Amino acid sequence: MTKVHDPQGPFLHRCNKIFIVCCVISLFVDPVFFYAPVVDAKNLCLSLDQKLEITVCVLRSFLDILYVFHIVLEFRTGFVAPSSRLFGRGEVIGDGRAICTRYLSSYFILDIVSILPLPQVNLITIVNAPTSLATKDLFKMVILAQFITRILRIYPYTRRSIKVHANLDERPGLQPFTISSYAFLPVM
Repeated sequence: MTKVHDPQGPFLHRCNKIFIVCCVISLFVDPVFFYAPVVDAKNLCLSLDQKLEITVCVLRSFLDILYVFHIVLEFRTGFVAPSSRLFGRGEVIGDGRAICTRYLSSYFILDIVSILPLPQVNLITIVNAPTSLATKDLFKMVILAQFITRILRIYPYTRRSIKVHANLDERPGLQPFTISSYAFLPVM
């Protein structure tokens, strides 16, 4: 029997904080993919900065692995029944089937789209194939799409963190999507 975590417990609160930090870091890592392709002035062709390519791919892959742990944790996290929220803390639903059904119907697809290694794959295929302007635009769109999915995934956690833990020292200062959106300004 697998253990079901309390959605308002300290363990899950700590894991959610780690998840938010990892997502914000990944929001800053994603725009760095734009700086890996460089123009080789000697051969007049597009190539990659090898050190930057390896660094950004490894860092993004590590953050994606942490995101996978979060997805597994979501399948083991109970939820408060909407009908019992009227009075006090509410009844925590610990049924595995109900938890899976709720998660699969809510954020699962968004989470899967967020962790697909599309930027890494696109970065590797840019060098190995003749690139056109359309390929570069596709590369931008893929990174922007995953950037948006991560923002959409972070927002409910920051909102929930503010609502559940309303202490001033527990409140996230600035919303992560406003901070990280500045990372895209130079490349767009």
